[in-house]
Amino acid sequence: LSEKCQAHNLTHRIHCLSANEKEFCIEKECLVIFVVSTTGDGEPPDSAHRFFTCLKRQVRQKQKSLSNLKFALLGLGDSNYNTFCGAPKALEKLLLQLHAKAFYPTGYCDEAVETATVAEPWICGLLELLLSKENLDSIDQTLPLDDLSLNMENTEIASLGSTPERLNGIMTPRSNGRESQAIRCRMETDPNYRYDYYYDDDQRLRGEQSTVVDPTIAHSPSMPSRRPRFYTFEECQCRWAEPSVVGCEQLRNVIELKVPSLALIVPKLTSIVTHEDYTQLNFPTTTPETEYAGQASPRYMARLLKRTVLTAPTAKKSKVLLQFDLSGFHTPYKPGDAFSFICSNPQNEVNWLLYRMNLSVLADKRCTLKLLPEAERRGDKLPPYLPEVSSLRYLFTHCLDIRQSPSRILLRLFAEHCKTFGEKRRLMELCSSQGQQQYQRYIRRAGLSLMDVLHAFPSCLPPVDRLIEKRCNIVYTLVTVTAEEGRFYARNGLATGYFETMQIGDQIEMFLRQSNNFCLPPDVLNTPIVMIGPGTGVAPFISFMQHINEQLEDFHDSFLLTHLVVSFSKEEREDKTKYIQDSIRDNGFSLVRLLTEVNQSRVYVCGDVENMAKEVFQAFLDILQSHGEMSAEDAKKFMSDLITNERYILDYWL
Repeated sequence: LSEKCQAHNLTHRIHCLSANEKEFCIEKECLVIFVVSTTGDGEPPDSAHRFFTCLKRQVRQKQKSLSNLKFALLGLGDSNYNTFCGAPKALEKLLLQLHAKAFYPTGYCDEAVETATVAEPWICGLLELLLSKENLDSIDQTLPLDDLSLNMENTEIASLGSTPERLNGIMTPRSNGRESQAIRCRMETDPNYRYDYYYDDDQRLRGEQSTVVDPTIAHSPSMPSRRPRFYTFEECQCRWAEPSVVGCEQLRNVIELKVPSLALIVPKLTSIVTHEDYTQLNFPTTTPETEYAGQASPRYMARLLKRTVLTAPTAKKSKVLLQFDLSGFHTPYKPGDAFSFICSNPQNEVNWLLYRMNLSVLADKRCTLKLLPEAERRGDKLPPYLPEVSSLRYLFTHCLDIRQSPSRILLRLFAEHCKTFGEKRRLMELCSSQGQQQYQRYIRRAGLSLMDVLHAFPSCLPPVDRLIEKRCNIVYTLVTVTAEEGRFYARNGLATGYFETMQIGDQIEMFLRQSNNFCLPPDVLNTPIVMIGPGTGVAPFISFMQHINEQLEDFHDSFLLTHLVVSFSKEEREDKTKYIQDSIRDNGFSLVRLLTEVNQSRVYVCGDVENMAKEVFQAFLDILQSHGEMSAEDAKKFMSDLITNERYILDYWL
């Protein structure tokens, strides 16, 4: 947004909300664009708490302190959580209560379906308004705007200030000479469109007429032989029956594809690779020294002491208890706190990606990252997770997320670097507003990684600088994924695979996460507590109870744990409750009585937000209506009050 304002000579300043009354004073501003995220279950980020508190105090005093302010608001949230965009919605309400006026409709971005889906058209529309209005004083109310939801078929994302034109069947911004010519809209199938290559068990490359693999470097000394097993189309469960990621008849006859403008991809950095070996002598073995979000302690190298499998060999999902030596870790922590472990990308996947990008011979050479002159003039800086000097192998192993599904903007970039018309056309379809639903189905929900997409489009060879630029720092998952739905090889989650390879005595970097309110109350012995933890969600509750006893069996005998209910969602047992929400409904009378009659009672919920969070919340709404004689609206208000008063406490993960 700032770059676009600068490009159109719109004078502006950027401030964090924490700088209110320091760098700026909100009461003295006349036009502000807010971009606000959400943490936890609808809470504002830590840097915004003071700002929110200040506005709430003014609302209680019934002030009209912002009557001269006109604002626009872009909210960032995740619909996987119960409270979607809670902080932005709260901010909008506070601003309006203080008599500020919204001059542009609020946009709500959903990380569950990709933030850019709403952010891109919202920014484009906002800038068009700012450029078309010489005097915003005449704007006294929210302007009409089309719905900024997932239905974007009438939305064109183009560079502002340029008129779109149709070139060979694809709608693109008018070229300024720097953008490559739009592709020809060929309806016939390209001869190589469905063709691909793969590795068999003896690691020989199979296939013909490969446009991306140089056989002369297939066995380069710097290239370890182990690579992920890629499956043939016959072996893959997807089998490329249409529709799929590589083709869909539904969009094949669309003449005017509305695609993101290349102007949205502003190059920022360049990499310079020399012939100097970046050898193991000076090669770091850990991630760059950067602070992670939520980090509350220095990094610590923890040594693995013990590994215990907690589930039976026949269990569908195994649970493993790992014990680490923290004798040298001096930051205090309490029951319920969480640690983050820093894992690297799997070596075989990094090897394949470098090989696929024709970078194997350069993988271990000295690589220097520098900002482009235009980026330096804008005041940009290298992201803290990117070291200025390292190697390509180090960057893709320790710094960049290669598992994340490519965004629509990145697919647009990929389309510019395809050699075949069919592949370019299909990537244009997937990144277009008409192909939004297909993008969600075949890439986002299917969990296709960067390698999967490059494997599906073998003629695509994007510049490595843009990949480094557009890949964020690594995130971690705890899952196992099969080879289907366009995923070309089975894989574990990043942390799962990393922990599986660890041996007793191995070390791993970790740090303490910032504490939230998921902790025991001060008067714990006199506070009734309900603990809901499906699967590994019981972990913090074990730490709660280990304050007094060390074995779970002793908890019940000592009356510390007075009621234990077990659900068997993975087993077919007619006499057992299947899901945890079923257990809540079965015990609804007791739970409602506890919550309504004992004011200090608390409910702790820990688990997977995608599969459990909303179901558990809905179960509480149901029992409040059935056993508490509340209406649906009253039940929602009661639960909202529990959350506000920290009596319904959540700790979810994605």
